[in-house]
Amino acid sequence: MKIKQLIVLVLPLILVVGVVLVLAFQSGSFFNQSENSPSSLPASPEQVTPNQAVPLPSEEEIISLFFTLINERRIDEAIGMMSPEAVPDEASRQAWKTQFEAIQSINPQVIQAYNRERWTEKEHLYQVTLAVSVSSEAAKAPIPYYGWGDNPDTRWIVLEKNQEGQWQIASLATGP
Repeated sequence: MKIKQLIVLVLPLILVVGVVLVLAFQSGSFFNQSENSPSSLPASPEQVTPNQAVPLPSEEEIISLFFTLINERRIDEAIGMMSPEAVPDEASRQAWKTQFEAIQSINPQVIQAYNRERWTEKEHLYQVTLAVSVSSEAAKAPIPYYGWGDNPDTRWIVLEKNQEGQWQIASLATGP
């Protein structure tokens, strides 16, 4: 009998609280929001423009990304940033891959434009100072350590603009 009386008293209270909560959620007041609060309004057309151009990376950012990909062991992606002249065939691709896989870490310290007066519209030269660590197994390579080492290691990067107007690594050398 006592349980029946308790249910009769509590059930209407539960229904009232439920109705209040539903109304609070619908009005937004439960989370202290009104219908006009910024989080409940869609963005204005001025804020969202689907055809906005994304700026291309700078030449220095391209060079930095190239070495970052090697450092992160994303060798195929790094090789993909190289021009067809730098990687003309599968044998060249394999040679670059072998060399880059021997690198344990590589980090650009300084990337600077070099000899700007000789730049053309499609070719730019950069001097890059790197901190490099190469696997000890690379000591047995035809060129020990594939020529990497002697921190800081200086490399000369030629960027070449392809037909789509994008910069690619055209050359990676020990001298200009």
